[in-house]
Amino acid sequence: MDKSETYKRMCKGAERAVPELFYKQIYDSHDYVFRVEGNDLLWWLPTQDRLQVLSGLSWQEFDMECLKYDTPTKEQAGIQVVMKENNRVWDGERWIESKKS
Repeated sequence: MDKSETYKRMCKGAERAVPELFYKQIYDSHDYVFRVEGNDLLWWLPTQDRLQVLSGLSWQEFDMECLKYDTPTKEQAGIQVVMKENNRVWDGERWIESKKS
């Protein structure tokens, strides 16, 4: 499970960019969250299985899409797959709007 600072930034930014996608989710005790220092909010760190569900793709399709991204972890690739479906791309620091592919 990716708990890197990069993945935390990606998740935090994704929740801000597409809140309706993330706020619909029901978190359970097996999910990872992190607290931003000086803030009471918890940010969700979706696992690969949660990202696959959010993508709306089959596991096979999800895996193939993840291979298109040169990332250190599958979670970082997976969240990019999910956000691509929502017309966002990661520029290395934040999610930016992109044209529909």
